[in-house]
Amino acid sequence: MKITYLLIAGLLIAGASVRADDVIESVMKDGFKGKESIAAKIGKGEASDADKKKMAGLVAKLVGTKPPQGDAKAWADKIGKLDVAAKAVAAGKADAADLWKAASNCKACHKEHKPEDKK
Repeated sequence: MKITYLLIAGLLIAGASVRADDVIESVMKDGFKGKESIAAKIGKGEASDADKKKMAGLVAKLVGTKPPQGDAKAWADKIGKLDVAAKAVAAGKADAADLWKAASNCKACHKEHKPEDKK
C-alpha cells in the first residue's frame, strides 16, 4: 500500500514539474523568442497596447512556477520583478520602461535557470 502511495506521489510531482516546464517554454515562445517578439517590441518602445496586455498575461503565468534548475528563491525574485514590470508596462506607468529593462534580462535568468540541453 505504501509503495502505491509513493508511486502516485512521485507521478504527481513529476507531472507538476512537466507542466511547469511546459508553461515556461510556452511563455518564452509566445512572448520572448526572437527579435520581433513582444518582449523586444516592449524594449524598443514599439509594442501595441494589445501586445503589452498579452505580455502581462504571459508573465503572470510564470508566477508560482518552479525553475527547471537553480535556486527557487532567486527564480521567484526574478519572476516577481518581471511580473511587476509587465504590469507597469501594460498600465502605461511612467517608470515602466526602466522596470522592464531591468527585469527582462534574458541572459541573467537563463544562465542560472535554463538547463544546458535547452540553451
